[in-house]
Amino acid sequence: MIVKVDAVFESIMPAFWKEMNENIGVMKVALRQSDFDTLESEGHKTKGTALNYGVAAIGDLSRSVELAAQANSPGQVQSLLDELESCLEHIEIVYE
Repeated sequence: MIVKVDAVFESIMPAFWKEMNENIGVMKVALRQSDFDTLESEGHKTKGTALNYGVAAIGDLSRSVELAAQANSPGQVQSLLDELESCLEHIEIVYE
């Protein structure tokens, strides 16, 4: 997947990737502990960060994690986290 991002973010994208991976790690732990409050807040935080950087695909998936956590749906959260991880692995950023 190719995502176009404003060139002003190029120098700070490594920090973005690091934060996204850390957030997913926190969400995985929260899921194992059935901590839906943490899942909801981390999904919300990840969504906001991704959208601020212009990476809507990650923002949209993170919003879905937030909503699935609100619904206390562990299966849906797991599926979305898998999709989010895959998205992070396969995304290609093009700076404009």
